[in-house]
Amino acid sequence: MVARGIRPAAVLIAALIALIAIGSPAAAEPTPGGPVTVTVPEGQKLAPGEYPATVRSGDKDINVTIVVPPEAAGQAEGQTGTTTTGPAAGGGAAEETENSGGIGQTLLLGVVLLLVAVGGAMLYLRVLAPRRYLRPYLQALAQIQAKRYDLALPALTRLEATLPEQARAEARFFIAFAMYRLDDRRAAEHRLAELHREDPANVEAAYLLAQLRADRRDFDGAEAVLDRLDPAVREAPGNVRKLYGVVTAQRAFAAFRDGRVDAAAELFEKVERLDDFAEHVPVDLRNRNILVGTKALFEKDVPAAREQFESLLRAAGRIDGAQRGPLLASAELGLALSTWLADGTHSAAETERHLVAALALLNPAEALTATWPPQSADPGLTARIEEMMIRANRPAEEIEAERTLRDIHFLRGMAVLRAWAEADPRYAQSAARDYIDRALQRFARARELDPEFSDVYVVVGLLRYYLAESETDSRAAVAVLREAQKLGTRDPEVLQILNHDERARRANRDAAETYLQILDRYVQDSTVREQVREALLARMSRYGKVRDWDTRPALIGKRVSTPTVAEMHARSELLMARINDLVQHQGGTADLSGARQLTVSIEQRSREIAEYARAIEDQEAELLALLGDKLLSEVET
Repeated sequence: MVARGIRPAAVLIAALIALIAIGSPAAAEPTPGGPVTVTVPEGQKLAPGEYPATVRSGDKDINVTIVVPPEAAGQAEGQTGTTTTGPAAGGGAAEETENSGGIGQTLLLGVVLLLVAVGGAMLYLRVLAPRRYLRPYLQALAQIQAKRYDLALPALTRLEATLPEQARAEARFFIAFAMYRLDDRRAAEHRLAELHREDPANVEAAYLLAQLRADRRDFDGAEAVLDRLDPAVREAPGNVRKLYGVVTAQRAFAAFRDGRVDAAAELFEKVERLDDFAEHVPVDLRNRNILVGTKALFEKDVPAAREQFESLLRAAGRIDGAQRGPLLASAELGLALSTWLADGTHSAAETERHLVAALALLNPAEALTATWPPQSADPGLTARIEEMMIRANRPAEEIEAERTLRDIHFLRGMAVLRAWAEADPRYAQSAARDYIDRALQRFARARELDPEFSDVYVVVGLLRYYLAESETDSRAAVAVLREAQKLGTRDPEVLQILNHDERARRANRDAAETYLQILDRYVQDSTVREQVREALLARMSRYGKVRDWDTRPALIGKRVSTPTVAEMHARSELLMARINDLVQHQGGTADLSGARQLTVSIEQRSREIAEYARAIEDQEAELLALLGDKLLSEVET
């Protein structure tokens, strides 16, 4: 690029030198018959008159007469100069005038040549040179317009250094834009940052750079870029103002979450002034009483929070219009939270009073209780997904209002539990069922407003789990906690309970499989009466979910002879060994105390039968011995 800039400059310099050379009188040589210039030495003067002289020109001597007119002599009195004369006296003035005209013509010609040279240089710079590069550049821009960024990017990168200055800056922006569209965001942001540093007023580069930073949630960096634009451009209706509103709103919410209330209030005011997203700013956050009171709640400064919300309650009561109800409800809700944080035995009741007042202001027809568990049957996964989609597609204002009511009902349920915890222990034990029922009614109403609210299922599930009085109650509580897990809860205590339940279920499944194997062996044992086995299978067939009883093993027919006592004892010992092993290694939650008692009873009776059999055998032997002694002794005699 340096050589391309030197070439037209050299043309201009050459033309100027030529002009100076043509117009310089010192460069002229005497011509035959023309005037001759004679220089008078310094310090000497010539008096007016005529002076004969000889002038040598080359190898010739020329005789001349020097004429000094009176006025020339007057000029020469104080300076050293030159005197011009010609071959004839009196002809010098005319010849000098003719010589001046020739010099003027030469100067005019030089100016014309200079203008021609400058025009040619400008034609080359403005028309001929750019034309070589503009055609492929326009083709690359056409690829951008056609969304063929993969083709446009290499072409623009190749042409960038060859384009004129203005087109080069434009090409650099389109290179960054193509990188952005090709998802090379880091490289795009780097190029846009360079363009923004060179020209902060470049709206396109600033907008895209701010958009990139906002996409990666660097809202502070995005705002720094947009703040350098002219306010008239930044706040004029259009995409730049919308982006500026989004960035400002995000910074306002971040400041509010961090507890920087004053900064949040200023940013929310700016969002409202920008107007594009003013309706998305919650009404509560537009009021400094609410912001300052909320900050005090975060800091657990109850007196300061109460003062702010009471001031809001008085101020909102004096205004009319649509804002009155929401502001009064916000004040009641703030007072409820302030009361919640305050110490005292009546804080739960006062909290409930403020929460009910807020509900009445937000929705005068709002129901305060519902039934738990829900009366409607589970509609199934598909129906639930459709219901979730319908609820999600409602207007944002309706969803936000419903969630506010849901949260208030949830707080009401928690307030009942707190009142139970603060009650006199002598009374709390007898009134436990009443507290639990009242809390469940409030939680049920919160669930009606938002069936996907997992916190309700977490609290209700834990409450019922720890207060369960039977295995049935425990399983019902675990089912509620499992529903909370489906809705996305990651509470460690809930996950621990569910993992324990899963291990118990797995152990129960293994134990059930072992039991079925024992049952199969028993019903195929021919030493057991067929009537007993038939009755046992009929009794166990009610557990159809565990096993397909139509495929049960066929019973072996009656044996011809009744089993002996030894066979019965051996069968009983084997069965008891299997049952005892199953009961000892059963890791589930089933109550097997009755099975253990039966096992002990069977083992005891089996030992008694064996002892009776041995006693009978001894008595049989004694009887035979007595009869033998009698009979055989008589035969021998």
